[in-house]
Amino acid sequence: MSFLLPGQCEVVKGAVHGGMLVLASETLLYNVVAYTKRREPHLAVNVGVYGALLAFEAYQVWKHASHNTGSSTVLVPLRAATAA
Repeated sequence: MSFLLPGQCEVVKGAVHGGMLVLASETLLYNVVAYTKRREPHLAVNVGVYGALLAFEAYQVWKHASHNTGSSTVLVPLRAATAA
């Protein structure tokens, strides 16, 4: 189970969370649109749940991406990447 250790397969773990991020985004968007059209209380709850899930998954993707690069930033500026 070395896969579960920090620093092991971070790209794979980030990709799994990235897939969940896409799914959470789609379900959040659907529920926001549905709530604006129908104003049903359970849809408002769904918006809150999927909004929290979206934030959690975004944090997980950031965490795995920054662990993989060895820094706290996810993106590397183009100038820094080409200067090396």
